Amino acid sequence: MRKIVFSLFLYACISGACFGQITPTGNGNVLTYDVFNVKQQLLQTDITFQSSKDQRVLKLNIEKNGDRKYTFMNEKPFAVYDKYLAMASDHGKTVDTGARYPLLPINQKIEPGVQWNFSRKGYASICGNWMIAYQAVAKKGPDTALNMDGKDIAVKTLLIEYRGDATSERCDPYKQTRFVLYAPELNELLMDQWIDFTPDGNSSEFGYKWVLKSVTTTAR
Repeated sequence: MRKIVFSLFLYACISGACFGQITPTGNGNVLTYDVFNVKQQLLQTDITFQSSKDQRVLKLNIEKNGDRKYTFMNEKPFAVYDKYLAMASDHGKTVDTGARYPLLPINQKIEPGVQWNFSRKGYASICGNWMIAYQAVAKKGPDTALNMDGKDIAVKTLLIEYRGDATSERCDPYKQTRFVLYAPELNELLMDQWIDFTPDGNSSEFGYKWVLKSVTTTAR
């Protein structure tokens, strides 16, 4: 079986971070992320995450309907998320409603112990019609250090785990795992890690990870 070697809670529990009043992220905030790529050596089952050289820097604006719009600093679009943190737009392209991936349960309070099922479906030119059925569970996450305006603060989190089984018309089935650290006080993701596996569970077909490193706020 595969073995995933990585530090799930990067930046977690850093010495010196302190608890205090936390304000949700809002309009004009600048968020900086460290980005990682999945790495698996040929004929090896160990899976690690390798840091990329570039950081991702995004500006947040919240629309009147509550959608969270993230753009690059040159104003080019990155993503738009709805109130369930489902990506509604990816680099300026609308994501079909049925293919969206809600990271929070629909019409249910998110808290430790909550479990829910959902599915999404769509069409791809290579595989034809596809569907992924997920099981999700929320657990108490680690207190995680985040730099806000130059000061390290400790943020309470929920660890949400998603496990999916993907099928399609013309491609082999595969399994998908995803972990996110969600900070309810910020209404923000602190980490997102996603890996697709072959049906035997031994080889990675796709993967990425990013970690929110800092937030710079502005007058709202």
